[in-house]
Amino acid sequence: MTIRTKKIALSVSAGLLAAAAGAPALAFDNSHYGDTRINELPAKARIAHRPWVGSWWAYTRNGIAYRHKLGSFAECRGVDAKAEPKTLIDEGKSYCLSAAEKMDFVLGTVDDVEFAKMIEYGDKTQAELTSLQSQIRDLVRKLNSWIADNPGQDWRETDDGKEYLRLNEELETKKAELPQISVDTATEFEHVEHGRGVAGVQGWWGHCNAWAAAALMEDEPRLDAEVTKDGRTITFTPGEVKALLTESWMEHHSSFFGSRHNDPENEGVSYDDVTPAGFHIYTATQIGQQGKGFVIDRFTGDEVWNQPMRSYTSRFEPLYDVDAPEAETVEL
Repeated sequence: MTIRTKKIALSVSAGLLAAAAGAPALAFDNSHYGDTRINELPAKARIAHRPWVGSWWAYTRNGIAYRHKLGSFAECRGVDAKAEPKTLIDEGKSYCLSAAEKMDFVLGTVDDVEFAKMIEYGDKTQAELTSLQSQIRDLVRKLNSWIADNPGQDWRETDDGKEYLRLNEELETKKAELPQISVDTATEFEHVEHGRGVAGVQGWWGHCNAWAAAALMEDEPRLDAEVTKDGRTITFTPGEVKALLTESWMEHHSSFFGSRHNDPENEGVSYDDVTPAGFHIYTATQIGQQGKGFVIDRFTGDEVWNQPMRSYTSRFEPLYDVDAPEAETVEL
């Protein structure tokens, strides 16, 4: 089985393009936008490729290592969620494995998955490290604001700075106490890097950037794919092939039109920085003139919710609907 990853065919983005929160538009040099005359830009357009539906594979469920069939498919009812993947294969329950576990079967690494230790690693990370990481994240926001207001002063001497240093030291100590696990399988990687093994994970974290890019760049998988190895056959459903395609785009380089907004407060340059004109010109140029889609972060706050952009329509209306003033005669 071959998992395809293509080089960027878009001119600006394949992974994550935050088109809803970005850099100042229409500044001094507009040449990189192409045509900026509104009457020369297409009022509506649609790219030929149809993005496909897929999952965003949440970190809280261990990304594509999530056994999504448990509890919802008749063949997988009663299957132990913490059973070793090789045990399920031996019992003829390979259908119930996650996409990552099935990939380990293909790669010949499924017997190397330290499943029990991996689960313990994630549970302990969430129980002992996530709260610390969240506190550190909040302090970073406060300290960044303080540094901006107090240039040249040492943030480490502030109460927040001292607390930040203390929490980081405590975090590193607790990390050293985690179960030692050698991340040399697809399943372990997903748990540790894209799952519950990530300290400070938030409920909205997932693979939406990668799914949106894959949905734009790859043809939609529609059929089961069977892989036979050592006399055993495992079936990848279209949804699991989508999961692997999604993962293949997860760390892909991307270009941004806009700035990442990390502050929970809905204000500041990064929150407001894409102008309506800039957004319209970019969309009309990319989709209308070049026939290429892109990925948009449709939420302007500190969370990121990426979706593929395939089409747009424009409607132009007057800002004000008032009668023209009557002419007056003025005697001089």
